[in-house]
Amino acid sequence: MRRYRVSWKVTLPRLRHKDAIRLVVNVVLTVAHRTPRFWQSNNAITAALLPVAWLYRFIVFIRRRCYHSGLLAQHQATVPVIVVGNITAGGAGKTPLVIALANYLQTNGITTGVLCGGYGGSARGGAPVWVSATSEAHVVGDEAVLIARQTGLPVVSSKDRAAGAQLLATRCDCVICDDGLQHYRLYRDFELLVIDADRRFGNGLMLPAGPLREPLSRQSTVDLVCYSGLNPPSPGYQLQAEALVNLRNQSRTTLASFGPRRIHAVAGIAYPDKFFHALRLHGFDVIEHALPDHYQFTGESLHFDEDLPIVMTEKDAVKCAHFASHNTWYLAVSAQPDKALLYHFDLLVGRLCERR
Repeated sequence: MRRYRVSWKVTLPRLRHKDAIRLVVNVVLTVAHRTPRFWQSNNAITAALLPVAWLYRFIVFIRRRCYHSGLLAQHQATVPVIVVGNITAGGAGKTPLVIALANYLQTNGITTGVLCGGYGGSARGGAPVWVSATSEAHVVGDEAVLIARQTGLPVVSSKDRAAGAQLLATRCDCVICDDGLQHYRLYRDFELLVIDADRRFGNGLMLPAGPLREPLSRQSTVDLVCYSGLNPPSPGYQLQAEALVNLRNQSRTTLASFGPRRIHAVAGIAYPDKFFHALRLHGFDVIEHALPDHYQFTGESLHFDEDLPIVMTEKDAVKCAHFASHNTWYLAVSAQPDKALLYHFDLLVGRLCERR
């Protein structure tokens, strides 16, 4: 992977292309209520959005060249930084892999911290914030709380990835950045690109006409490409459903022994259909309730006409524990890396140990 190390700064203002493009994308998502289905094909909507997509691609190219040439300075943390990200908008199952990788490094003697962008949190945009298992998701972001609960490792939520990484460096030997592949201001020692094996790259177009944040050529510049899905190519990992956990008392039950088979399924994630499909594979009769990604739940969000069990994702559950009913559950999942991906994990451990 090319390195963009520089030792000087220039007064060129930071490019703010993301703000303008995010506005367009948010309009699209608001209209579609979830990740747009038109991103999966070429159609009249994508044709109408192509001029904006071309402009976005040009801005992405210029911005990357500015960092590559040194016109924009990168900030390097005092410890190695691993970025786990994707080049498509919407979820690719990165967070479970971040948890698995962080735990793997920790068990191999490398003190690891996790950096999150704080999406959906009110603290996003301010100073970096330490996250614990008891932090409020609406403040620091749902993914950050989820990672803190599952790993017990140091976690920081920060829109400014460079500042967040440096804060973690005061307590850790290594930092894993959950998302942030396009956050070039933060120098990274290792890039891991996650691809959804089922959806891949949709129609292959840039935002907002398609799901791509960066061109497909970006795959050739990262250190490792891996796949997520039910039967992903290698190297890759599957998301394994482990149990249903009650939000009120944390009791666990296997999916097979869970009594009622007709349930309300609630998902405020990028691709809720994947969650609904996973429940159906385990024999549930699902009443779907699809909500926008990073949805801010209230008590009213979980009131339904039929008095049935409510099952949601764990990312959603961290925002609902205070007002959830006694019959509300989340599906606990974990990333199960294949042998090829574990082999690369071992190589990464070796590289990090050499630097210590």
